[in-house]
Amino acid sequence: MACSSTGPVFNTPRTIPVDIAGTCHAGDPVSEGENALMDELGIDWVRNDFYWHEIESKKGKWCFEKYDRMVNDNRNSGRKILATLGFDVGWIHKNGKRKDVIHKDHLPDFLEYVEQVVTRYKGQVDAWEIWNEPNVPIRFWNGTPKEFYALVKATAEKIRACDPDAVIVGGVFFLVPDNFIRNMWKSGAMDNLDALSMHPYGVNPRATLRIYEKFETLVRKLGFTGEIWITEIGYPLAGFYPSRVSAEKFPDYIIQTITGLAAKGARTIFWYQLTESYTKDETPKTLNSEKFFGLAYRDFEKREGVDSFADIINIIRGSVFLEYQKNGNEELFRFRRPDRSIAVISWSRKNPPSITLEQVYYNIEEDDI
Repeated sequence: MACSSTGPVFNTPRTIPVDIAGTCHAGDPVSEGENALMDELGIDWVRNDFYWHEIESKKGKWCFEKYDRMVNDNRNSGRKILATLGFDVGWIHKNGKRKDVIHKDHLPDFLEYVEQVVTRYKGQVDAWEIWNEPNVPIRFWNGTPKEFYALVKATAEKIRACDPDAVIVGGVFFLVPDNFIRNMWKSGAMDNLDALSMHPYGVNPRATLRIYEKFETLVRKLGFTGEIWITEIGYPLAGFYPSRVSAEKFPDYIIQTITGLAAKGARTIFWYQLTESYTKDETPKTLNSEKFFGLAYRDFEKREGVDSFADIINIIRGSVFLEYQKNGNEELFRFRRPDRSIAVISWSRKNPPSITLEQVYYNIEEDDI
């Protein structure tokens, strides 16, 4: 049933996956400190790029050493792997420089790379993601939308041929590019996808949830029935991005964002990102917000308040989302945990998030939701 007053609409009951939490740019290479940090935070997934230009720097010259180590290390540590396939290589372009585009003539070269990688890591990589944020020109995709749709369609078909049981994730949209998504659906590029992924970077948790709702409404109306994965979400603590957040509010944003997205239906939530490239004492003075997304520093010292990430993941993982209530400015989410206790997560404009547990005892005959 849908439980709401004037707030967002949620469908209940919904089982929250045990392995809902992931992070980006981790596990390459895996270190003892990084593993300990991810274990502490409850992170089960790592998302990493399997760069074509590193794997095949020259046509027919394959190098997998780095990725063999990455895959083996993460599997040995119990981490699941979301491998992002992309981007281009210099040798397919006349001037020898990468341009983040695969034109029709070089699609067979890209598919050969896909076949080599998927065949090598079949049964070891847990899911394959095709490209990243194709609706962001200059930075990630410089071809036409039609060229990208053709790339996704052919890549998904190639992955399926190499591994019929593969989990294939596509889209990887930044926000909700309406026409781009509609035309991608019409092209048939989503036919072989098990999931669509998106990056709902909102200026705050409420805005993030609205972006997710808009995306979900659109793709369901089009007819997509697969899962929705959040493969990037986060908030910088400094810089010029409008989504920057103060250190004081950062823990609240973590709890509100993960609670809302999990209750709404996201299969996975990958936090961007795990660590910074510097220690706390080396914090740079820059307006570049990309430098301030990490949950921890290079030496794995956590940012202040990051324990809230572990708190919310450990509360909701494997639970059943039961109810959402909105009374004025107060919002309340209720989850039934595997130990049968009820977790109540609530907040309001005036009060930060609070998590309480209510022990509930059931008669043996009861068969509740």
